[in-house]
Amino acid sequence: MKWDEQRDQLLAKAADDQKAMLVLAADAGTADATVGFHAQQAVEKYLKALLCHLRVNYQKNHDLVMLLDAITDAGQPVPADVDNCKYLEPYAVRFRYDDIPVGEQNPLNRLTVQQDVECVRKWVMQIITGGVQHP
Repeated sequence: MKWDEQRDQLLAKAADDQKAMLVLAADAGTADATVGFHAQQAVEKYLKALLCHLRVNYQKNHDLVMLLDAITDAGQPVPADVDNCKYLEPYAVRFRYDDIPVGEQNPLNRLTVQQDVECVRKWVMQIITGGVQHP
């Protein structure tokens, strides 16, 4: 698959996950782990779309730290508010599949999560559409 085609597919899938996160976050009956999962998936796919845009190969995993490091290694500075989204990583697998209670002592702040995902989306789209210089 060509870089731009893969980028566009990832952007579409990220938007779907972001949409699912918004719908589920509005329902108080939805578990934090589920909302966090879709937030993490959206961020992961936005970052992978950016890596495609930068023509950088990435490993097929859910490691947000590794993806952010790859973006930085490609010469694209990562803003602190985007880097902050690393806290979502455990929602990809650990909180989704392991028997670990989520939110008992530190519940997911759904408004913050929504804002953080949107921050990543805006940053990625700004770069892709040419609003930010990259190598």
